[in-house]
Amino acid sequence: MTEKKVFMVLGFARSGTSVITRGLNALGIDLGDHIKEHKQQNRWNPTGFFEDEEVIYHINAKVYNQLGHRIRGIPIIAKNAFYQQELSSLKNDTIHRLRQRFSKTDHWGFKNPSSAKIIPFWQSVFDAEKIKDHYIIALRNPLSSASSFANLTDVDLETGLLLWLTHLIPIIDETMGRQRIVVSYEMMMQDPKKQLLRIKSQLNIQTSLEDIDSYTKQFLNKDLHHHRFNETDLINHPAIKISPLCLKVYDLLMKLASDELHPDSTEFMDTWKIIKNEFENYYPIYCYIDTLLKRNKESQRMIRHIQKSIVWKLFYPIRWIDDLFRQFRVKKRAKKRLLTAYE
Repeated sequence: MTEKKVFMVLGFARSGTSVITRGLNALGIDLGDHIKEHKQQNRWNPTGFFEDEEVIYHINAKVYNQLGHRIRGIPIIAKNAFYQQELSSLKNDTIHRLRQRFSKTDHWGFKNPSSAKIIPFWQSVFDAEKIKDHYIIALRNPLSSASSFANLTDVDLETGLLLWLTHLIPIIDETMGRQRIVVSYEMMMQDPKKQLLRIKSQLNIQTSLEDIDSYTKQFLNKDLHHHRFNETDLINHPAIKISPLCLKVYDLLMKLASDELHPDSTEFMDTWKIIKNEFENYYPIYCYIDTLLKRNKESQRMIRHIQKSIVWKLFYPIRWIDDLFRQFRVKKRAKKRLLTAYE
């Protein structure tokens, strides 16, 4: 019986996960026939997302909903949350969908940034079906990822940096002891063929290079590589002060991406332990920031709802007159304070 292999691309949004996933396809890895064409494709990703529609909406979204977590939330999901009985039916449904994928291939790959925080759920499915799991971790300068993400969403740059960090932390933790490789987006854009051969070698992919030349010459468009920041920019940018730990995580993972360190080496594990201890100290603050962001979003939603109401529109003339009187009273009080100050 042929061994079934799954290749899971992990990383924060705007970190090159689409580029890497398309690269897997060039290595002969099947992406299935449920690829979603997003309405925002021209704005978000002109060359395509290469995301499985069922993974996005019928699996990942439902797992988050069942666990009561927001996909764009900062907090990391506690590992014991994945053992709850309520997930069993969803797990069975996922197993059924995976069997459909593997009925047509022995090598299936997929990606969706939201997978980063629910890896234990996916691993429970892989283990149940005896599917050999492999992980390709997309790494991009956190300032570049966060800037690109902030440019396309309603989040601040600082929030984007926190999201980058709280995606990479569980990705590294939950892939310990499994076959994995860290791939730098910047290095992929510079020399895609070298990175594809590196993925093929380290993950022991036996398939042929089906369209590697087409991928490197036609698919990759360096003109679409926006929001480029180097390490000096990352160190000196004021936004990084909200999450200085991004620097240490990025520096360490770049050593894996350049093969300077092995992911199972003592040096890596010791350094990662130090980073995790520091992260645990900051984590309550990150969760509180997430709470404030959620409250702010709810308040904005409520304000928009009120402003669309008929009552709000009917009382517009009265509010306009009240605002004029309010401005007049403010100026009058300011003038009175000024005169009093010189008495």
